[in-house]
Amino acid sequence: MVCILKTENKGEIFILLFGATMVASKHSTFTAETKVEKGQEMRYFAFDGSIIVLLFGSKAFKLNSDLVQNTKKNLATYVKTGEQIGTEI
Repeated sequence: MVCILKTENKGEIFILLFGATMVASKHSTFTAETKVEKGQEMRYFAFDGSIIVLLFGSKAFKLNSDLVQNTKKNLATYVKTGEQIGTEI
């Protein structure tokens, strides 16, 4: 699934949701073409092994240093629901 968030001051943010191997099911919890609030749940995966990819402008957010360092080393970083991964610039 691909979602596009149109923000007032950060441009468009593309969210790509993948259900990886061994995912029992995916559940959308929002309605397309409606406003969502910051932190609002959009979708969840039942079971394990799923991936979410965020695409946004480089001047919109600053990623946490562990993400940057792990990426430079070609390592995955596991993020739990609700865990902060960066800050607004």
